[in-house]
Amino acid sequence: MLNTGFRPRGQAERMALARTLHAAPPQLALPACDDGWIASQLMVAGHRALWPHATEPPDLAHLGLPPIPRGDCPSRILPDLSLCGTQAPGTLPQRVSTGPTVTILICTYNRAELLQEAVASARSQGWPCEILVVNDGSQDGTQAWLDAQEDLVVLHQKNQGKPTALNAGIAACTGQAVLVLDDDDILLPGAIALLAHALFSTPSLSCVFGDSIVFDGKTGQPGDWKPATRLPPSHNVHGCLTMIPGMPGACLIRRSAQAEAGEYDPTMVRGQDMDMFLRLAQVGPFGSLPLATFLYRAHDGLRGSANGQWRKSDKATHQARFRSFVQPVFLRRLAAASPTDSDLAHSWALGAHQRGLIDQARTLLAKHPGPHTPSQAWIRKQVGVPHRAARPSSSLYVLHDGEPGSLHGLLAQRAEDHALWVDLLVPVEPLGEVRLFWQGQYGSREQPAQWLKECGPLHLALSSAPQWHTPALPSPAWLPKASGHQALLATAIALGWPMPKRSRAGIPLDLGPLVGELINVQRTRRKGETKEAFLRLSKILKTQAGWLAGWHLAAELLDEMGLSLEAQACRAKVA
Repeated sequence: MLNTGFRPRGQAERMALARTLHAAPPQLALPACDDGWIASQLMVAGHRALWPHATEPPDLAHLGLPPIPRGDCPSRILPDLSLCGTQAPGTLPQRVSTGPTVTILICTYNRAELLQEAVASARSQGWPCEILVVNDGSQDGTQAWLDAQEDLVVLHQKNQGKPTALNAGIAACTGQAVLVLDDDDILLPGAIALLAHALFSTPSLSCVFGDSIVFDGKTGQPGDWKPATRLPPSHNVHGCLTMIPGMPGACLIRRSAQAEAGEYDPTMVRGQDMDMFLRLAQVGPFGSLPLATFLYRAHDGLRGSANGQWRKSDKATHQARFRSFVQPVFLRRLAAASPTDSDLAHSWALGAHQRGLIDQARTLLAKHPGPHTPSQAWIRKQVGVPHRAARPSSSLYVLHDGEPGSLHGLLAQRAEDHALWVDLLVPVEPLGEVRLFWQGQYGSREQPAQWLKECGPLHLALSSAPQWHTPALPSPAWLPKASGHQALLATAIALGWPMPKRSRAGIPLDLGPLVGELINVQRTRRKGETKEAFLRLSKILKTQAGWLAGWHLAAELLDEMGLSLEAQACRAKVA
């Protein structure tokens, strides 16, 4: 997940913005609470965002987006992300950017009307683009329409299936990056500019994903928002074995990475994108942005090539055909990988299990008798093989208050060998992706002193400050009875720890009276007014009688006052 500076958004907020985008006029005024996420999404969707407030607008230069102009207009986005105004929906032409050429590759078969919408969305981009269309033997007027277009690169071939068409297009394209757009889907006008800026400004990335909005093919109404992967690069291969990291139409792939990954397997009429992402993950890391760049059309059109088509609503046929294409290729990939690392072997086994290769999954897991981490134990339960759990000797409490991806990155660094407790200030989607790799207890806005269970020394972490490392606490009783961020900050102040410094965007935190009063205690202490500091702390301990860090601080203050016996009594409470 690339660092965007946007606070986390839950699915409810994303869907509210998707509905507003669907009805939005060309210009909209922004709410004062916007940290840049709403403005960026408006720009990517082809609208002009205006800043009507006295404060400074968010700076979006790091995303390659223009400054937000000051101004107002009748149409506004309200703080709840609803639309206020009656202007007709519409978009504006994109500003023209400069940069390396990107190829938008569209493979099509008998979808002449939908193809025209896909091509129109490719033409709307404000980035240098080559639009290359491979006509895979269509017989519905597609060829005639394509031959009449002067700005497209067109290849006609006999019907051979999508993978062969994709390989023909990739061999012919001239762009330094390629995006595969299905002939029934739509790119948002600013998609390529956003993705290209991220990809070309980060040379290590093999590809960059945006999020996707699913819309009803009949009504046009948005029905779902699918976030792309938020996994850190170290988990790209693991993730691609068990789930698709994002929609292909929302993914810009570096041309050199595509060449290293190799051609699409011509036997995979379905599932070819999952296989390609697995190979791309082995080439280089993925990046993602929490902005929708792509509209996926939900419909029940025919799937497959001319010699064998079916509808997705026929679930039994769909699964059987999907597995018939996927299983042989996955087995070849597994044989070539021969994973020996236990974590990776478990991911391969789960991938095999999801593809109906049950025996192969169990055979692979039999080679790793344990002891097993919580995530490995969970995978073994899914596959149906016994596990031997390793009992953790310590706990990690993580407060997730940071931008998308910050939780995943922190857990990848610090979650191993701990009993894991994750406290979410906002819902995280897809949470299943987090749970898959980091099994533990997940809650929302908990009081850690009452929620956590004893399991050895307790380490604390804040997702917006991943470099914040503190000494371990002997038990949860060292935390006060308060919400997560207040408990963390209060304990740090009481024990004299350095305060966390955010390096990722986070949710604005209400410090509350407890933290504020503790700041006053320490400020008074530094002035040399120790007795006054102790009196202030005593008032806190009347409502936090079981808070051990508070009693630890009380003992320090009493020692400074020369009251050693009273200090020993406080330390007795801590012991």
